Amino acid sequence: MNLFSFFKKSKLYKYDIYSKEFQIPVSKTGIPDFSYYKKPLEYYIEMYEEYLRCIQLTFDWKKENKEEIGRYTWALRTNALWALISKGSEAIHYALKLLNYKIADAREDAGGILAAIGKDDNVVREIIQQLEIETDQEAQDSLIMALGQLKNKLAINQLIKIIENEDTDGDTLDLAIESLGKIV
Repeated sequence: MNLFSFFKKSKLYKYDIYSKEFQIPVSKTGIPDFSYYKKPLEYYIEMYEEYLRCIQLTFDWKKENKEEIGRYTWALRTNALWALISKGSEAIHYALKLLNYKIADAREDAGGILAAIGKDDNVVREIIQQLEIETDQEAQDSLIMALGQLKNKLAINQLIKIIENEDTDGDTLDLAIESLGKIV
């Protein structure tokens, strides 16, 4: 059995990404209408966890139906992330938990969620703590952008530390400077 068949027949392929649930109207800026996310927080957490399970499967993209699998995982990821953001402060605990996941995509997505809904000092401290140990470039960049969007002065020293580090990647440096500029 190929992987696409496995997805369809297994629990992993339990969401119909072509259903109305995944066809949510969006604004001109690309933000979905949050009123469509009516299910409980736990439902969207499970959807995001399924996305994480799917991306951990190993297979040969050339042999499998990569377009369909990619479409499925992308739909899960984006729908679940917007839904989590739509839940506001109710989703903060889960987003903070994502900071500690082994999967870099989860830590990267945590930055996006927290940038949108995590306004208190504790969230900023958790992001800073993760930034100090983060090794994945995309996750690090997401967390840096989150600090800029949160505009919390607690982030200033961490951003300066990143800016002054000679080993900081050029794009990351630009993001840190931009984020610092949003705060000061």
